[in-house]
Amino acid sequence: MIVPEWIFNQQCYTDEIPPLYAGGVWGDNQVESRFSRVLVSTFFALVLALPMSTMASDPKQVDWNTDVVANLDMEYAQEIIEKVCAMGDSPLGFRGAGGPADLEVAEYVAKEMRKIGLSDIAKEEVPLDSWQFRSAYLEVPGLGELTAASFGGFPGTDDQSTDKIHESITSEIVWIGNGYDSDYFDKDVEGKLVLVNWIGYDFWVDSIAYAAWEHGAAGIVVTTIDCNVGQNELALSCHDGLYVPGWPPLISIAKEHATVIVERLESGESITVTMYSDIVKIPMEMGGYGYNVVGFLPGKNYDQPDDEYVIFGPHHDAWFQGAMDDTSGIAAMLVIAKAMADVLKHSQVELERTIIFTSHTAEEYGIDDTYFDWCWGAYYQINVEHPEWIGKSVAYLCMELMGMAGEPVYINCVPEVYSFVKQVLAANQENLPYGASAVNNAHTWADHWTFSAAGVPGIEFETTSEDWETYYYHTQHDAPDIIDYGYLQQLFAVISDMTVRLASYEIIPYNFNTLATDLNSHILGENLWGVSALDEIYDYYEMSTANRDRLVTEAARFAGNVELLKGDLSAADSSKASYINKELMSITGTLDRNLIAIGVWEQDWYPYQQPINDVYHLWWGLQKLWACSDGESDMGLGTLNWVGMTWYYDYMSYGNYLDQRDRLTGDRVASWGLQTHLQLAVDIWWEYDALKQVKQDQTVTLADVSWVIDSLAEKLGTISLVQLENSFELMWTALDDANGQIEDLIETL
Repeated sequence: MIVPEWIFNQQCYTDEIPPLYAGGVWGDNQVESRFSRVLVSTFFALVLALPMSTMASDPKQVDWNTDVVANLDMEYAQEIIEKVCAMGDSPLGFRGAGGPADLEVAEYVAKEMRKIGLSDIAKEEVPLDSWQFRSAYLEVPGLGELTAASFGGFPGTDDQSTDKIHESITSEIVWIGNGYDSDYFDKDVEGKLVLVNWIGYDFWVDSIAYAAWEHGAAGIVVTTIDCNVGQNELALSCHDGLYVPGWPPLISIAKEHATVIVERLESGESITVTMYSDIVKIPMEMGGYGYNVVGFLPGKNYDQPDDEYVIFGPHHDAWFQGAMDDTSGIAAMLVIAKAMADVLKHSQVELERTIIFTSHTAEEYGIDDTYFDWCWGAYYQINVEHPEWIGKSVAYLCMELMGMAGEPVYINCVPEVYSFVKQVLAANQENLPYGASAVNNAHTWADHWTFSAAGVPGIEFETTSEDWETYYYHTQHDAPDIIDYGYLQQLFAVISDMTVRLASYEIIPYNFNTLATDLNSHILGENLWGVSALDEIYDYYEMSTANRDRLVTEAARFAGNVELLKGDLSAADSSKASYINKELMSITGTLDRNLIAIGVWEQDWYPYQQPINDVYHLWWGLQKLWACSDGESDMGLGTLNWVGMTWYYDYMSYGNYLDQRDRLTGDRVASWGLQTHLQLAVDIWWEYDALKQVKQDQTVTLADVSWVIDSLAEKLGTISLVQLENSFELMWTALDDANGQIEDLIETL
C-alpha cells in the first residue's frame, strides 16, 4: 500500500522536486509500486538457489506430497470461493474487520476446519476498531444516484449517536484536483463537499482527508481519474484509509462519473449533490472485535514441549468480494488442509512438526489513529495471543492474491528461507506456467511482515502484476469470475510442496548465507548504503567510528560463521535435530527481531538505512549550500528533498506533515510499526521552506536565511547521526549475539 520502494542514485540529483510516480519512473530513480515490483536490485538477480544438503531427509517424509496434490479438491475450492465471496455487508460485498460478514466468514472457516478434522479449533477474539460498510452513493443532478464505496476506517454520513435514518450531506461540490494543500488556494470549501483525484500510492487518502478537514470541508469524494489503481471500467476503489477520528466522511466514485462532474464544474456550472454513506463503526474501546481462527494438524510431538510448528494462513476480511484478495488464500488453506488430513489419515507418514492453520481478521484495516492500520489481526496473534509460537515456528506461509490466469507467482520472504523458496520453485516449473520470481526481503504490506519482525520467518505467496494492480486490485472487479481453477490447482500444488517440505525436513532448511551476502553488499557498497563514505562526516563532527567499524567487523564475522555453519549442518547427525532446530530458530529470532526494519515510506530496510539516508542527504545538501553564493540557483533543494518526509513539502501543509510524522512513529496508537525500529524522520520543513523562498522570491537572498545552514548542520549532528549511531549499535549487538549462538552451535556439531 501507499508509497513505492525506491533505490537512490546519488549521482543523478537535480534541484527539482522529483515527479510523482508515473509508469515506473520517479525522476532519475527507478521505483516499484506495491504489487508490480518491476525493479529488483542487482543483488537479488545474482543470488542463486543452491541445493542444500541440510534439506536431505527421509524421502518417504517428503514424497507424500504427491498424494496430497492428488487429493486437492478443486470443486471444494470453487465452493469455498463462491460461498465466501457471497458473504458481504453490502450489495458490493465487503467483509470489513469486525463487521457481520467478517464474523460470518470466521465462523465458516472454523466450521470447515472441524469438518476437515483439524484439532483444537478456536475462534480467538481480536479487539479492533470494527468497520461495516453497508452502502454509499453520490446523487448528482443529471446523473442520478451513483454507486459509491468508501475507504477503511472512514465514518459514514449517518450520525450513529442519533435515531435519525438515512442522514446524508447535501451541498455544493468543489473540484480540488489532486487534493494537495496548494489546490485549496482561492477556493471556498467550508461546509461543502470536495471532489479529489487520488493519485494513488504516492499520496495516500489520509493526506487528502487531513487537507479537507483542515480547510473545513464537510465531506470528501475521491476518484481515480489519473491514478495507478482503479482503472478498470467503472471501477470503485477501497483501501485502508489511515483514518484519524474527527476527519470528515469519505466515499469513492468511478472515474467515468467523476470526469463528467469535473467537466461540468470547469465549464462554470455550480452543482449541488447529495453524499450518503451507511457505515457502522464500533471502536475497540466500545466493544469492537473480530476473530482470528486457528486449527492444528498435529505433528509427532503435538502438545509436547519439543513440538515445532509451520504456520499457514490467509486473511478473511476483504474489500468488495475479494475473490483473489484473499478468498483464494482461504481456499488454499482449507483445500490443502483437507488433502493433508486425508492423506495422513490413510498413510504411515508422521509429520515432523505440527502445522498451524490460521485465518486472520483485520489485514486490510483494523485500527484508527495510527499509520500502521493494516495487519492488525496478525500482529495481535503473534505478539499478544500466541507469543509462545515464537522460537518454535519454522516459518509462516502467508497466502494472498491467487488464481487469475496470466499472473506470475511472486514470493517475498526473509533471507534465511530464500534458498529454500528458490529450490521449491525450481522443483515446480511445470506448475508455474506464467513464471515465478522471489526476493529475499519481506515487504511490509501483508501479515507475514509482523510475524517476521517478531522472529517467525515469513514467506508471502501471491500472483500479481502491474496490470492486476492497475485494473483489479481492491475494486469490485476482484470477483469469482476472474479465477482460473486450473491455474489455482497448480498454485496449490506448489504451496503444498512448500508446506510439506517445511513440515517434514528433520533439520530446518535455513540458509543464513543469503543474509550475510546481502548485508555485506549493503554496508560495504559504494552506493547510498555504503558506510565508508561516512568518514568525512565523522571527521567533521569529530565523532568516533567505533560503532560503524564494529558493525563492519561483526558482519564479516557473521559471513564467515554462516559459511562454516552451512558445511557443518550438511553433515549434522539427525539425532540432534531437535537441539539444532531450537538453536537455528533462536538465531533467526535474534536476527529478524533486530535487523528487520522499516523506512518512513514503508521500505523494508535494515535499521541503519533510514538514518544513513538522512545523514547523506543532509551532508550533500550542506555541501551545496556551503558552495553557494547569492544569486546561484542550486541550493541543494533536490537533495534535501529526500531527507525524511521532506518530499511531502510541495503537497501538504505543515500540520498535515506533522500528523503523518506523529502517526508514523506510533506516538498516538502503538501498532506493528513499533516492532520495526522505525527512526523518527528528521524535520527540516522550515529550513527547506526558507530555501524555497530564496529560489522563488527575488527579494530574498541566501544571506537572509543564513540560519538555515547552521540549523541543518546541527540537526545532522544531533539527530540524524545519533539515530545512525543507535542503529549501528543495535545491529552490531544483534550480530554479535547471533555470532556467539552460531559459534556455540558449530562447536556442538
